[in-house]
Amino acid sequence: MDYKELDNQNKSAYYYTLYDQKSYQEKYNYWATAIGLQDVDGLKPSSFLIDIANRSIKGELSLQEVKQKLYDYYEEKDKHNTNEKEKEADIVSTNITTILTSPDFSFSVDGLLSIHKYLFNEVFSFAGEIRTVDISKKEWVLNGESVLYSPAQMIIENIKYDLEEEKKFSYTNLNQAELVSHLSLFIARLWQIHPFREGNTRTSVVFLIKYLNTLGYSVTNDLFSENSWFFRNALVRACYSDRRNGILPDFSFLETFFNCLLFNEKAELKNRNMKITSEKEPTGRPTDRLTLLEVLSDDELSARAIMNAMGLSHVPSFRKTHLKPALENGLIERTIPENPNHPAQKYRLTGKGKKKLSGSTS
Repeated sequence: MDYKELDNQNKSAYYYTLYDQKSYQEKYNYWATAIGLQDVDGLKPSSFLIDIANRSIKGELSLQEVKQKLYDYYEEKDKHNTNEKEKEADIVSTNITTILTSPDFSFSVDGLLSIHKYLFNEVFSFAGEIRTVDISKKEWVLNGESVLYSPAQMIIENIKYDLEEEKKFSYTNLNQAELVSHLSLFIARLWQIHPFREGNTRTSVVFLIKYLNTLGYSVTNDLFSENSWFFRNALVRACYSDRRNGILPDFSFLETFFNCLLFNEKAELKNRNMKITSEKEPTGRPTDRLTLLEVLSDDELSARAIMNAMGLSHVPSFRKTHLKPALENGLIERTIPENPNHPAQKYRLTGKGKKKLSGSTS
């Protein structure tokens, strides 16, 4: 059965049946990957979704019941005050979990469009539609510069070309380095086309996972669930060049990710390591001093550790100038919110903070 040929209702029923037959670990992996992927856009699912997802993993709820409860929940919330970003994260997480359940996959333009439509049909009016305008997106790792994305009128032609070239490629007798290098180049080129107005990275990752499954790799594991933002920034670095300033596409971060993903290698996946150093900062601050958001780009840290990383020593000034504004603006949050003065208190970026740090992402 090819899921592209099914209407949404029959398609979902087919997926629900497959999901309910999966093991506890398989269900956990699907949900962990789906929820983790929301991080690429600074989105965080609601506690309600986390609860019903956990119940589903334990077999207490079928996937169909999860979807129904989620729809009922937002039908009631929409009458009052809905957090639209949270709603998007909940719906798309559930849809990613649903589509990852099925082994069906079409390695084609239609297959890519079908995935986007299925993931975002309840979120975007343009789900499954190719963008008709050119776009740019400011990137934190590029100091506010943008990757050069495909012109709108070239999108279909570019996707077809990349997929046809990939179909011609033989994976026979490749060593690990060659395999990782080729996959990094393939997904970077496909992602750089950016065929949709929003949702490109999440769609590309689902497409990639399902393609890797056809190659014999099972990749719904903790790497995407915990490092999806790193993966997106690695794609950015692989697709960006500024030859005038001596900056060339850097695939090393993407290759490191694939070595961890496919061959269980261990590596430090830190977003801050990918940031291009700039000789001039628009703020006039020293180029070797990190901002609070940059320091927290990968870690949960104590106030003292943040100060040390920022090169600061005056506690009252740090709290007044940096820590308090970030908390009040919802850019960071405490790890122990019920006890602000807890000796083990640490701080981490919120979805809003990641969005501000990375600029517009998709």
